[in-house]
Amino acid sequence: MCNETPSLLDLMKQYRDFYSPQELCRLSGEQREHYSDLLAHVKSVNSSKCSDRIKGAALEELVAYLLQISGGIFKVLKNVRTSTNEIDQLVTLNENGRPFLGLQLISPRLGNFIGECKNYSGAVDVTYVGKFYSLLLTTGINTGILFTYHGVTGTGWTNGNGLIKKAYLQRELDEHRVAIIVFSVTDYERIQNGENFISLVEEKLFALKTDADISQYISSHEAETVFLGQA
Repeated sequence: MCNETPSLLDLMKQYRDFYSPQELCRLSGEQREHYSDLLAHVKSVNSSKCSDRIKGAALEELVAYLLQISGGIFKVLKNVRTSTNEIDQLVTLNENGRPFLGLQLISPRLGNFIGECKNYSGAVDVTYVGKFYSLLLTTGINTGILFTYHGVTGTGWTNGNGLIKKAYLQRELDEHRVAIIVFSVTDYERIQNGENFISLVEEKLFALKTDADISQYISSHEAETVFLGQA
């Protein structure tokens, strides 16, 4: 009995399964252990009276390692100075990562983004969210990730969380919109427990898009036909 030649669709499915975010970002035992140690250090300094500098350095070290072990596809430039700002992390895809973008295996927004680490004693407030949004507009980069410990202030459409949604809606086309997503200690724990950075980013982008999209609530008003008829 002859073996059937797999179809192109089957081959593409096998390729996608093999290079899924889960497989791409699968950690070795050594990587998981080191990541856990770094996360434990972040938690330790946040539960103590350590200085903001020490807390910030601990989170930056964790995030740098997270980006390093997330498939080995990112190139990270640290503390990049522009004419007006300093960027914590300017992240692009390296030569290993670019094919994944071309094959649509990862979100286009992961091709170029800015990461900022803010390890404050409380949630990041609306003022800094606004500054981060301004930085993204200035650089022309439409995706930013806030790596925090306590997240951002507000729920729904209020404070920092609300500004993120309002900023996202400033442009009509999705690919032109400025997307800010937030990581907190809960997300770092999810990665420690087996989830991965790429999938979490895509989950957060989807949540931002669906939560901020108000088009589903817009329908024609009965008075529109009268108004248009008079125009």
